[in-house]
Amino acid sequence: MAVLAVRPLSVVIVDDHPMIRDVVKFACADAPDLRVDGEAGDGEEAIAVCRRIQPDVLVLDLVLPRADGFEVLRRMGQASPRTRTLVLTGTEDERAAFDALRAGVAGYLSKTASLSSIVEAIRTVGRGNNAFPPGVERAATTRLADLAAQARRGAHAWARLTPREREVLNLIASGMTSRKIASTLGISERTVESYVSGVFDKLGVRTRVQAVREAVRLGLVEET
Repeated sequence: MAVLAVRPLSVVIVDDHPMIRDVVKFACADAPDLRVDGEAGDGEEAIAVCRRIQPDVLVLDLVLPRADGFEVLRRMGQASPRTRTLVLTGTEDERAAFDALRAGVAGYLSKTASLSSIVEAIRTVGRGNNAFPPGVERAATTRLADLAAQARRGAHAWARLTPREREVLNLIASGMTSRKIASTLGISERTVESYVSGVFDKLGVRTRVQAVREAVRLGLVEET
């Protein structure tokens, strides 16, 4: 009975340090199921190489010249949509891990990881699974859940405000006084204060500063 040959996973390595690229290539060279088909030293080159090769796995540093790793991730959907990304970075930063996870990476690994760990992570990502250190994935997932809950609270608060109250809240956030808001909207100051009172009640605050702070926290207005 004939045994079908398994196609090696196509890999592209992106790092602005040639030595790091060489180390990853060396690690992959002893793995018959991995094949390094391309490399790049900056973000723009990475996009071009991936567009041409359409690799299974992109091994990507986040800190790159010309276009950083997050810009590469943003553009990969069009350049090489089936490619899955393993971030290999020297950035031991929880926020960077969270941002990478939110950007859709399939794995996140430190450059201090062993060669065998890097190879196994590439395999895992290439096979359609995720490769995150437990602590990193847990912290990032918790943060994502917190943001989702905050967004739900923000949507609920926004829905409770009337259209005019939303308008007044945005003008408060821009720094306008009641007199200026009244002039802008063509209503009396007393009416403005009535709307402000409604905003306070629905956001659970007592002052304009608190209202703006809460609105920013819930994503109802942009921080200025």
